[in-house]
Amino acid sequence: MAVKRSNLLVFALIGLLISLYPVAAEAETVARRVNRDDKSFKGTWVHKIKTPGQDLFSVISRVDVEVKGRKYRISSKDGDSEVRFNGDVLWEMTQSKKKAGWLEAAEISEIPFWKMDYNADPLLLLNLSGEETVAGRPCYVFRIASEYKEGDVSVAYWVDKEKDILLKKEYILIVNKKLFVRESYESVAVEFDPVSFAGDFEAQIPAGWTKVKKNRLDIALLRTKY
Repeated sequence: MAVKRSNLLVFALIGLLISLYPVAAEAETVARRVNRDDKSFKGTWVHKIKTPGQDLFSVISRVDVEVKGRKYRISSKDGDSEVRFNGDVLWEMTQSKKKAGWLEAAEISEIPFWKMDYNADPLLLLNLSGEETVAGRPCYVFRIASEYKEGDVSVAYWVDKEKDILLKKEYILIVNKKLFVRESYESVAVEFDPVSFAGDFEAQIPAGWTKVKKNRLDIALLRTKY
């Protein structure tokens, strides 16, 4: 009887682990956890890319990010540009041009880099490949690999085990067995549920700046495709 109970306990534990994060999971299931607007965090992220002929990654941008529910603020490390979204209106402000472009929330359909696009056909199935550390945080690593048109595509997501926040994602495209592009967004420092934020989520446009209604969202960090 003791052996049977022990076996039942083991099977129950395995079932619980599988239900939490199955080895093979629909991308939508995991993405819904990650994409929920119930999170609060701030930190620094690096966007980098590698293309044919490069031995090292090129850093596209380094940004400070603050997120509180649907609201967010993104500021470049060089201090020239900043994005603020108060949940209703998004503002992109460029210091060197003294220009501020705005877009209403209803006009934004793309996802920011700290979220997952689970409708990226044919990448529909995630595999839990292991655990790694990003920005000092233990993460589940989910990977997808598929053939797409003339290349092989793979995508990986590093999801914080405790907070369900995406701390890193990487896209790799191989064409004719050679690297075509490798792109990633990675947190190098993160704080969850911060007591305070560095800035306000409401945009304060300085006097003398030009305000422009944007026709579309053209900010790379907010238009990731995976």
